[in-house]
Amino acid sequence: MNKVLLIFGCFLLFGCVGKVEDANSEQTKGINDGETVINYTGIQDAFPIAHDKVEIYFPPSNLDPLKVTYIINYDGAIAPITVPGRTLVPDYRGFLRYTVTGLNINEQYIFNVQAKDDKGQQSVNDAFKSVTTYSNQTANFTGIGSIKNVSGGASKNSLLIEWPAAERTGGYIPEDSDVSKYEVVLINSDTATPVAFDDTSFSAPTRIVNYVDGKKISQQVNGLLPGTTYYVRVRGIHHGFSKYSSDPSYFYEKNNSYLSATTLSDSVGDIQVDLDSFEVTTPSNSTGKTSLDLSWATGIGAIDHYRIYYKQNGTGEAWSTYKNSRDDICNGEETTDPAYYCKQVTYEDSKSKLVELEPYTSYEVYLIMCLDSLCSPGKSIIYNSPSVYRTSPPLVSFSGITEINNPRYHWALNEIYLSYEPVDLASGVIDGMLIEVKGRSSGEPYIDTFINFPDGNNTTSLNPSTLDFTNGTEVSIRGIDINSTEEYCFALLPYVYVGDVVTPNRDSEVVSCIVPQVMTPTYEDFTGISSLYFDSSNNSAAISWTPPEEGVYDRYVVFMKTTAGTFSFSDAVNGDNDYLRFEAEENALGITIPFIPAGTYYFGALTYLYQEDKYSEFNNSIQTLVVE
Repeated sequence: MNKVLLIFGCFLLFGCVGKVEDANSEQTKGINDGETVINYTGIQDAFPIAHDKVEIYFPPSNLDPLKVTYIINYDGAIAPITVPGRTLVPDYRGFLRYTVTGLNINEQYIFNVQAKDDKGQQSVNDAFKSVTTYSNQTANFTGIGSIKNVSGGASKNSLLIEWPAAERTGGYIPEDSDVSKYEVVLINSDTATPVAFDDTSFSAPTRIVNYVDGKKISQQVNGLLPGTTYYVRVRGIHHGFSKYSSDPSYFYEKNNSYLSATTLSDSVGDIQVDLDSFEVTTPSNSTGKTSLDLSWATGIGAIDHYRIYYKQNGTGEAWSTYKNSRDDICNGEETTDPAYYCKQVTYEDSKSKLVELEPYTSYEVYLIMCLDSLCSPGKSIIYNSPSVYRTSPPLVSFSGITEINNPRYHWALNEIYLSYEPVDLASGVIDGMLIEVKGRSSGEPYIDTFINFPDGNNTTSLNPSTLDFTNGTEVSIRGIDINSTEEYCFALLPYVYVGDVVTPNRDSEVVSCIVPQVMTPTYEDFTGISSLYFDSSNNSAAISWTPPEEGVYDRYVVFMKTTAGTFSFSDAVNGDNDYLRFEAEENALGITIPFIPAGTYYFGALTYLYQEDKYSEFNNSIQTLVVE
């Protein structure tokens, strides 16, 4: 947190520039509305600060700041300016300040301020101030923006001052009204008040002046006194002033906004820090087995560096004792107690990483803010660290088996296929994936068994293919009893090595089961004959089809009905004498039947699996051929 107090002011001892007159006469250019029920003295001072701006000052009303609104009138205003009281803060003299903008160059204005309550009742006073804006154009600049304390040793003697950039209208060649430099003035509050901002009789260390290039929007001012409050003001000096500064009637903008801030000391009590911000996390990827990530909120103050102390839990001296007997030098293994290790990081760091740790091991980790190079107990602050942290990253997120598919190929009818989604390596760690077959009441295995254990010991006749858990989506299992009526159940389990022990993760275990079957193509997979072409030159019929995408088969069979009547696949596959049978290889896309005599014929096609004597489901694609 920054020790910054917002204050605005204009200074009674300044040599005011522009023309200011007391206009409390019979001439009145303001507008007064409402009933006269509020006693308010009105405007106190008004000062021109630019060619188009005037600062006016007025005392706070006796009304609640949350309920009062100040009404600012001036001649030429389209409507009065209304300013909620809650938005204004008194300056060091107790006056409120408001800057009126958008005025005309070198023009006289008369200002009046009234107070209005939340019921609409308004004061009517006859206090007026007459002001003339500058006759030359100045930079358009609003003044100081913020002040920040810096970290490190510089915080005792430095402040970082920031401001919004002044408006620029020129390009490569600046306009006369563009800022050429900023004037930054600091006043030591122990020896002077803001009235000394322009009093050149004061010099450092009471009054410090820096001139900053117009392209910058901040300046770190050094050489300040520790633990000291400074008032700070920033003004913009435009290019034209460098040409005409000898003219006493030519001015640069003279806003009177200022802030105050206090430099820090090297006392422990002056450090600003959230001691509960220290966090230790285990990386979710494989590096989490040998590393820990640390983060914290940096302190504000005269900080020299940070130290991180760590050791395996349960080893060495207790931290409550050791924290007061640490080595002066932080550089790895401690000599006072070799169980402890120390890592030093800069005062600017807010995170670090401990590496080369032992996997799956608990560590104590402590963070210390050091105010001197030796980090002595009286010059250090220890962050809160209530927990023990373990190099045990989470196991990967894995959804398990998504589907089990039956045999696909006629040469591997004892093979099924387990489908899965690849693991998300960013979600955790994994050393491998186990395939577990659940125990069966008849047939192997009789107990839950891993069939791809890393030691290669598989006591079953079930043989898996290589499982690629990072890029693969399927693993096959060969050796299935295709004639069994009892289901096979499987689980895929990610595992890690803890030491030399394979440790599977069953937290998200999914068990999937199947009763294996040899599935031939359905009628949707294989729709039968797609075309029949008759060649009259040799009385041949060319029959074609589209191969199925699913189902097991090793050949195609075309049935030709040679007699009149309805075509029946049931009669054809059972050897009815009215049907002739023609076979084609599994890769064929058609067949040609030659030398067909005159007559009417009916054709249909199915797939066939010889080993199981199974046809595809019957389809409705029956083709008729008339040969004359």
